[in-house]
Formats: sequence, structure tokens, C-alpha cells
Amino acid sequence: MSVSYKRIAACYILAALLMFICVLRVFAVIKEERYSAAAEQVNRRTVTLNYSRGSIFDCNMNRITNSQSVYYAIIFNEPEALATLYNYFSGEETKAITEEVRSNGFAVRKVSRNIVCDGIYCVKAYSHADDSLIAKHIIGYVSAEGKGVSGLEAAYDDILLGDGENTVTFNISGHGDVLSYEEPLLIYDYGKENCGVKITIDKDIQQLAEQEAMAINCGALIVTEVATGKIKAMVSRPDYKLSDLASALNNENEPLLNRALCTYNIGSVFKPIVAAAGYERGITAQIDCRGYTNIDGLTFACHNLGGHGVVDITNALKFSCNSFFYQFIQRVGADRVLSLARKAGFENEIYLAEGLKCQKGSLGNTETVSISKRALANLSIGQGELLLSPLVITNLYMAIANGGSYKPTSLIEGTVENG
Repeated sequence: MSVSYKRIAACYILAALLMFICVLRVFAVIKEERYSAAAEQVNRRTVTLNYSRGSIFDCNMNRITNSQSVYYAIIFNEPEALATLYNYFSGEETKAITEEVRSNGFAVRKVSRNIVCDGIYCVKAYSHADDSLIAKHIIGYVSAEGKGVSGLEAAYDDILLGDGENTVTFNISGHGDVLSYEEPLLIYDYGKENCGVKITIDKDIQQLAEQEAMAINCGALIVTEVATGKIKAMVSRPDYKLSDLASALNNENEPLLNRALCTYNIGSVFKPIVAAAGYERGITAQIDCRGYTNIDGLTFACHNLGGHGVVDITNALKFSCNSFFYQFIQRVGADRVLSLARKAGFENEIYLAEGLKCQKGSLGNTETVSISKRALANLSIGQGELLLSPLVITNLYMAIANGGSYKPTSLIEGTVENG
């Protein structure tokens, strides 16, 4: 065999060997799962829309959260889709969407209604909560990942939390273009909004209470059902925006604080306790209110500087006469008033839900009140070291309205499944 034939034969053998090696390599690549999965990922794009979350219902089974439907519009790089944007967005937003679409192949925006157009794929969803949410201080808020952070959202997170992300997956070509003519794959946990927690709040009463409370710069408002103790509305002022929690955190007025559950010098609403302590002991009095009273060498003013004249306990409560109570509590004594206050639960926490409870009240330094006529006079009108919450005072007045029968306040009715 000549040298030339030997060289040709060697080249054929080498070429065959290389081809065999390439075939083996291709076969290995095809069989390798991680390469196969990677190839699939290259041709698909998944977008997270939101997180499904259970609802908080009012006492009439009206949704407080998940009360509004919205749409997520996935906008593809199609001429008709881009032209349609001007009907739904401002010129500036349309420009931003167009640039995003041409850069990424798509854009996602939340819209109020369904858009029917080639190149736009719309998904109906529920807006769990926004700035229009009522009873924010009770409901609380969630994180960006849909987990409860505060209020009932945190207390019942295990019930309200959905199974995961709601996503849309669509196909892209080898050049990276979205195949808008192919139906995207939607994974959405519809039906989760029909499960959750039912509370005693009445949505209509809560909305009215919040409207009236706008006249209050800082304070609280509570409405209860006397016969049952169920809370129908609870408002704390100032309010805050869910869309701007950072401002609320840095606000010196602490708008995130639920003032209905905090303690304060509660003032004259304490007077019925003093009246009841005297009434139980059969103590009566008629006192001439001249607009002021001298207690142990110090002048204590009545809110009516002109005086109320001669008043008994009935008129003293009717007119909230300070002068009467300054003197009446001296006859009743500190021990009787403080004992009745403790029986009324003023030093107890009120538990509404996990992480949602009312602060304990404080009757102050009871030894000082027992020996100081001045301290006792301040106690008679709910001042001094006395600290009580709006909710515990609500309990007192419910008991009075109920003819002396005490019904503990409640907020939770139960849990909801499938409506």
C-alpha cells in the first residue's frame, strides 16, 4: 500500500472516531436531566402575579379583605397591544410600558377591568387590601410575600396564608421573543378568598364610625352590642396608609398604634364607678356646686365655673359635676372605690385574639390615694395616676346598660371554609 493510501485511511479512521465521540456526547447531553431542564427553562418565562390569601369577613359575611377584584394585564410586544395602552394609561405610563415591553418582551400592570386585545393577556384576581381597607388597626397588614405581619392578619396567618405564588408562564422563541399566539399557563389559587376568619365587626357600622372619627385628631371610638359584648366597630386615630407604612413608622403621632387598646387618663367617664361604690353602701349626698371646691387647702375647679347649684347623685352624673364627686368620694372612701374598680376588671388584660389584647389598667399608687384627700379628689374624676383603656371603659358602660350584667367583649366569630 502506498504512503498516500495509508494517509487517507488514517484520516477516515480519525474522522470516524471523532464522529463517534460526538454522537456519544450528544446522547449524554440528551440523557442528562439537568441539561434537559435548562433547555426547557430557556423557552419559558414565569411571572409571579401575587399571593392568594384568605379573607376576613364581617359579622354579615361581607368580605373586609379581598373585597375588590382587579386584573393583571400581561402586555406583549404586539402593535395592536401597544396602541391600546393609550385607552387605559396616561401618556407617561404608556411610554414606560412600551419601553419595558420592547426591552423585556412583555410588561405586567394591574388594571381595574379586563382588556380584550391581541397581545394582552388578562388575569382576574383579588386585591387583598389597599388604602381603602376599613378597620386597619384590627385587620393589620401583610408583607410583600403575602405573610401576616400585624393584627388579625398575623394572628390567623396559618389559616389565611395561601399555598404559594400565583403565576403565569408563557413561551418564548429561540430569539427571546414572546410567543403571544400561544395560550400562557395560569396557576392561580381561586377559591382561597372564600375561606378565612369571621369577626364581629359590622362593615357598615365600621365605615360610619370611621367617617365620624375623622373629626378626632388622636383618639379612639368603639361601638359594641350591649346584649352580647360583640364589638361592631373599633376605630383608632390617626389612621395610616397601607401603601406608605414607612411614613407611619416615622410619624411621631404613631398612627400604627391601636389607641382603643391602650391606657390613658380617661377623665369623667370614671365617675359612675364612684357613684356605684357609694350607692352600694347607701351613701347619699346633696352638694352645693359653686364652680370650685377646696380640698385640703387646694382649690379644685368644676368644669362649669359658674357652678351647678345644689345637686344630688343623679344630677351630678347628668351634668358631670366635678364639685360633687370631689366631695362625694371623700365620704365613700378610697377602699370601696378601688375595690369596685378591680371587680370591674380594670386591672385585667382583655384578650381579643393572638397578639391583639388590651393593656392592663392601672389604679395608681393606692396607698397614696388612701391617705391623700387631693389624690382621692383627682381619682373621682378619672385623673391623677389612674390609667384605663377605652375598651375597658366600654365594658363598664355595657354593664350599666345591661342592668348590671357583664358581657365580655369579643371580636372573633369563627373560621370560614368554602364560604
